[in-house]
Amino acid sequence: MMERVMKPKVIRRRKGTPKREAFVAQPTEKKTEKPIKPKLSSKEVKPKNKVPQKPRAKLNADSLLSELSQIDQDIFDKLLKTPQKITIGEEIEGTIVRIQKDLYIVDIGAKSEAFLAKDLADKLHVLEGKIRAFVTSISSNGIHLSQKTQESVQKKLVQAKEEQTPVEATIIGTNNGGFILSLLDMRGFCPKSQIDTHTHPPEHYLQKTYSFIITEVQKNEFVASRKKLLDQEQKEVKKEILSSLSQGQKSEGTITSITDFGAFVSVFDIEGLLPKRKIPSEKELHIGDKVSIKIDHIDLSKQKISLSLDQKDPWLDLGSRYRLYEEYEGRVVQTIDHGVLVALQFELVGLIHTSKIPPGKTFTDGESIQIFITSYDLTKRKLRLQLDPPVVIPQGHQPSGQNLSDMFRNLFSDLKD
Repeated sequence: MMERVMKPKVIRRRKGTPKREAFVAQPTEKKTEKPIKPKLSSKEVKPKNKVPQKPRAKLNADSLLSELSQIDQDIFDKLLKTPQKITIGEEIEGTIVRIQKDLYIVDIGAKSEAFLAKDLADKLHVLEGKIRAFVTSISSNGIHLSQKTQESVQKKLVQAKEEQTPVEATIIGTNNGGFILSLLDMRGFCPKSQIDTHTHPPEHYLQKTYSFIITEVQKNEFVASRKKLLDQEQKEVKKEILSSLSQGQKSEGTITSITDFGAFVSVFDIEGLLPKRKIPSEKELHIGDKVSIKIDHIDLSKQKISLSLDQKDPWLDLGSRYRLYEEYEGRVVQTIDHGVLVALQFELVGLIHTSKIPPGKTFTDGESIQIFITSYDLTKRKLRLQLDPPVVIPQGHQPSGQNLSDMFRNLFSDLKD
């Protein structure tokens, strides 16, 4: 029997299937991607020589401590110290870094250095470099210090008050009642009415230093007056001016104020009173007007002068302006016991005697009336007036219409004969 030969089984690959050897994995090389270089714009310029920088080594605790140990201790303290907030009146510590003419420049750890005036410094402690001082002011001019204690400042203020010695203080603020002062390391107060003789807006005085008179010293504050000092200075100046003046002296002045009893005039660098009775009723005065005046009276004890307007004496002009027995208009000045005073013009006043006034007739001050000149007294400066026209002319008088100057001439000619 023939043996049956087994044929190997043929495995057919399907159509489109790759050959077996294609499935053998082949080692592949990894391709490194090249970095994409950014394109430079037309404005950018490529550096010619590029200096390679060494990478900084990573810091650990040991290396950090090593670097910090190499920094100077003072510099290290300044790096760690933050600027402190400074307030007025605070006692602080600082180091003198340099000396100028009248100042010590002190480092107090703030954003700016402070200033210590030499006259406010304790000489024994300043030489050591490290100092303690009080902050007296903080402004655009810097921080100012003082080593004088509050007790010593208060003692000096009490002494200044007793001796009425002027002290200098700076106006640092205002409130409803007046001005806040700063003197060394003490606060003070000046009432609004005591800041000046002629007050200005509060802004005019801020951040300015003036001389004051101490009027009151309390535990942590003082009260002062600038007006009192100005009045004292003006009093001394006024005394010198008054001693140089004389009665009858003439000048031009300026009206500074008008009151019910007259007008004040600035003349000779002082103020004098022009009484209301010496101002013509027809003359209107206003503040700022220029007037010609003369001195009537000087009172050195009260430091006052009385003035009058410098104008022509109306009595000297009487003969050319008025005639006897003719009618003129006058103004009632005052009613007195024996008659009525009537002014023909300023400082030319005559009397209507009660015997010339009809019974029951009354007058009011300022009233305009018609009067007649009946007689005169040149030496005593008196005029006799009446309301009714004269009917009978006394014997020895010239007829109506004669000029008073002619009568004066005849009078003097008779005396000469």
